Amino acid sequence: MRAAYSVLLLAACAPSAIPPSPPPILQAPASVVDLSLDGKPFRPQSCSAGTAAGFLGFELTGEDGARLRITSELDGSSKVVVFHPGVDRGIVLLDCARAEMKESRGRRSSTVHGRASLRCEGQGVRVEGTVLYDHCQER
Repeated sequence: MRAAYSVLLLAACAPSAIPPSPPPILQAPASVVDLSLDGKPFRPQSCSAGTAAGFLGFELTGEDGARLRITSELDGSSKVVVFHPGVDRGIVLLDCARAEMKESRGRRSSTVHGRASLRCEGQGVRVEGTVLYDHCQER
């Protein structure tokens, strides 16, 4: 009787099959960008850590080749530098951004995680919006 009862319990408690690749419950985006440059939407195509160029921060490169460099300075302030397409010298905008960044270093690369809020205007340039990046890697 005990053997029959045990088999009946095992059959009733059999695990159900798990799908081979269940969908994620919640997968956060790697980046959230809502920026405008000179009144037009800025759509980044890439993000790279600033370590190779000697600064803590990241650089976003847009579809048109424009670049936005967002840095976190030693004194806690933030700086935004705008490079228009084909131009090597950027326009520096001070005291108009709030950025929080963290750098992770590996043996061969560096990654920056961070977020920034921008409202910059000066020298004929206007940048506004929010950036949240989880993984900008050194190139």
